[in-house]
Amino acid sequence: MATFAVRLSMNRKKIYQVEIMGKLAGVVGNYNAHLVAYPAFVWLQIPEDFVTSLGLSFNPLCYSTRIMFGRNDRKYEGRKSCSDVAHGRSSTNLVIEPHDYIAILFDTIFQFNNVLIDFDRDIWGYISSGYFKQVNPIDFENSEGNLGIANENLPISRWQHDLTDSAVIRNLGLGLGPSLIAYKTTLQGISKLQVNEARLSENLDNCWEVLAEPI
Repeated sequence: MATFAVRLSMNRKKIYQVEIMGKLAGVVGNYNAHLVAYPAFVWLQIPEDFVTSLGLSFNPLCYSTRIMFGRNDRKYEGRKSCSDVAHGRSSTNLVIEPHDYIAILFDTIFQFNNVLIDFDRDIWGYISSGYFKQVNPIDFENSEGNLGIANENLPISRWQHDLTDSAVIRNLGLGLGPSLIAYKTTLQGISKLQVNEARLSENLDNCWEVLAEPI
């Protein structure tokens, strides 16, 4: 069990290291309209401050293309966006936050779940429901089943901007829900485990060959 604890701990750290990203921009991904309406505002900083105030990491994607707009009977044309004109910088853009972090997060949870499946199967091997005095390993069986369902859903998504984006976001729970149920049932199963020290000592006394290496 200590081996699995270390493996799960390592993957848990990876999960917490994934940055949850956020983005706030105009309908086409840039701040052109914002700058035209309120040119005095620093439009690249305002969205960043708002997103980070929510506890998210800001994804600094803004639009960069040919623009032409009129103001005070004058036209301005250039290869950079209005935010570039205002801030002296340029970058790339997708209209929405591209959700790359979700793919990374789900892949890491997928790895965590695989370790837990290995643990469930290992513990199941020590428990048998064939004898009336022994505990039915139903918790670990349920956990393994839910982890299998979760891992089927976690890596299968289109994390790019298309018309399925909103549907994908609304269905994140299809992978995370069974994972959470599996974690709870695994903990429930662990809470029922007891070490039979007398039986372990008896088995060791009858199997001295396990000490052949140190001898």
